Amino acid sequence: MKKLIAIVGPTGAGKTKLAFRLAQKINGEIVNADSRQVYRHMDIGTAKPTKEETALVPHHLVDIVNPDQDFSLAQYQQLASNAIRDIQNRGKLPLLVGGTGQYVWAVLEGWVIPRVPPDIEYRRSLEKQAKAGRAAELYASLREIDPVAAEKIDPRNVRRVIRALEVSRQIPFSQSKKVPPPFDSLIIGLTMERKELYQLVDARVDAMIARGFVDEVRRLLEMGCDLTLPAMSSIGYREIGLYLQGKLTLEEAVYKIKTGTHRFIRHQYAWFRLTDERIRWWDAEKTGENEVEKAVKDFSAGNENKVNRLKVRRYRDSDRDAVWELHLLGLDQSGTDIGRGPWEDDLQDVAEHYLNDNGEFLVGTVDGRIVAIGGLKKKSETLAEIKRMRVLPDYQRKDFGQAILNALEERAHQLGYRELCLDTTTKQVPAQKLYEKNGFVDSGHWHIGELEIISYRKILS
Repeated sequence: MKKLIAIVGPTGAGKTKLAFRLAQKINGEIVNADSRQVYRHMDIGTAKPTKEETALVPHHLVDIVNPDQDFSLAQYQQLASNAIRDIQNRGKLPLLVGGTGQYVWAVLEGWVIPRVPPDIEYRRSLEKQAKAGRAAELYASLREIDPVAAEKIDPRNVRRVIRALEVSRQIPFSQSKKVPPPFDSLIIGLTMERKELYQLVDARVDAMIARGFVDEVRRLLEMGCDLTLPAMSSIGYREIGLYLQGKLTLEEAVYKIKTGTHRFIRHQYAWFRLTDERIRWWDAEKTGENEVEKAVKDFSAGNENKVNRLKVRRYRDSDRDAVWELHLLGLDQSGTDIGRGPWEDDLQDVAEHYLNDNGEFLVGTVDGRIVAIGGLKKKSETLAEIKRMRVLPDYQRKDFGQAILNALEERAHQLGYRELCLDTTTKQVPAQKLYEKNGFVDSGHWHIGELEIISYRKILS
């Protein structure tokens, strides 16, 4: 089967740079998966490749529509599929590169996108509600109608919320069918510690201003590109537009661009989960390009060795044990009675979740109650594994969380895992401190109902 390399991750992690160098070494061509680089005349604010770079490595789906033209996900998917097929037919390797989650997964998962024509009257009524300050109500409606789709959409992106509501009137977008594409894919994810990533994007915003971003936005406005256009809703363009209209100072606009980009990065991690086993994550600060290049060449030659990972299973909002288990994973150091009965029964209940998914787990108890649990994935086990489960009973409350983490890391090393991923809630401050003390980094936030969950990640040596 033909091959494809995808390079994904948050803004500022180095996807473009890595893709350009890889393409030169592996006879590849780049297919853009950034929803803003498709627009002409929007260069500085979208960090497009330079003319020199596109001369050395062909780039597809860059500068293909004007900012005042409509461009849908379905159009992108069709054009990207055509470009990928053309590259493969010419004996080259396509690299799908970008941070727009919908674009990436529409191609890699083969979404059958609902062909729902715009409902202009309904859309205008929703836009009227949004302008009246009721945008939050629209997002709440989407969460009720199609919660899976809502999780993937930034509530501040009113245009996408409205379109999702349009589509959901006929068929929930999250229920769309998928047809596997005719190629194998290696998905490379670039990430880094959040603090360093924010510093990088802040510096990039300053560099954009120095390179003439204000003049770029001014030219777009002079061309008749209104700030209400979808293209001009991009982070940066709207803020500088408001500055040029006298509604913000330049300092205020730059601040809003930086904080908006931070928010956007958090949203990108909702599309590209660090716990997604399909993605080979690499630390952009610590991983050498030679290591990534070797993985790509092994994949191209059919010699890929799948990397073992440790993950925490996540549950649907409707799962009756979701909140309970997350408290356990959060290492509730208060000693609160959070079980639902004798600990043996609770253990059996949790065991079925983990072991039915071919895993094992470690638990800690206080006064006979389960108060901490960590899950490990294994390749092939049965429910009989519960008989060999390792229990860490009756640790002092200040110590049992550390004991669980020590045992998890020890077991992960024994099994050959390269990273450890754990979740906790924003309310579990002791757990957050414990994870950070042990070298775990905040790798993204997500939600189960009203609970905000923090995912922590640690690369094992």
